[in-house]
Amino acid sequence: MILLPLIFAAVSALAATEALNTFEKTYPRDNTFIYHKGKRLELMLRGYSKFTEPSERGFGEYFFYRLKDKPKLFTLNELRSDSFKFFSGTGTLCTKTLCYQIDQNNIAVLLLKENRPFKEKLTIQFLDSSLNPTSFVETEYVTDKAVSRVDGFAIRTWTESLEKDMGQVKIENEDYIYQEREFPKWVGYSTRGFEVLPQDTFVNFPWKRFFKDEADFLTAAGWNATDKKFTKSLLLVGVNHKAQKRCIFLTDVKQKFTGSEGWRCQTIKAE
Repeated sequence: MILLPLIFAAVSALAATEALNTFEKTYPRDNTFIYHKGKRLELMLRGYSKFTEPSERGFGEYFFYRLKDKPKLFTLNELRSDSFKFFSGTGTLCTKTLCYQIDQNNIAVLLLKENRPFKEKLTIQFLDSSLNPTSFVETEYVTDKAVSRVDGFAIRTWTESLEKDMGQVKIENEDYIYQEREFPKWVGYSTRGFEVLPQDTFVNFPWKRFFKDEADFLTAAGWNATDKKFTKSLLLVGVNHKAQKRCIFLTDVKQKFTGSEGWRCQTIKAE
């Protein structure tokens, strides 16, 4: 029985030594501090090379934390197959990155995983109330914005595509050039996990003035309250510069458009 604590202590000491050696052989990318209940935790991203390209600035393969003196490695990205950067922002628990209190026992540190040629994907490193690392989650959500909520946080996300539709369509006897655009939806995270937020999606929708109200938007976007998802999130935006009009259309499938599908049109407002 005495051997188990000794073995555990030896393994911990070896891991600490390896982490310190790795720390000394890597180069800084970015760091941030988190303050909670009188404690201060430093979070650090470090990388293989001393110099980086501008597009790689802030990204690192190694994620360290330092609660007291010696740096330790998070288990995130043990294979070093990805690179991450901090999800920058202010007004949260961290000094330079987004950190949110989920409940009394969980704090979420938000990172972004490199995802070229698309936007970065959300990754979450969890800490307990004593600022010790617990689990982490790598998501498929591409994102560029996050905000605090009473029970966690919410992100703006969309489905990326390299093959966006583009073409011409005649609407009410006028010629339009249309292009597929991203449908930005808001997804919240709490102790219940992730869930799509229909009201937040409408409030922040760039083309919400094309709808009478939230109910009109949810109907047009095919909101399924049971499955909690939008079934018509293929967004097309058409423009006729001569007539100074813009039209939008939400659908669930790519097709050849005739102009009779129910496009919503308005006069282009001055920017």
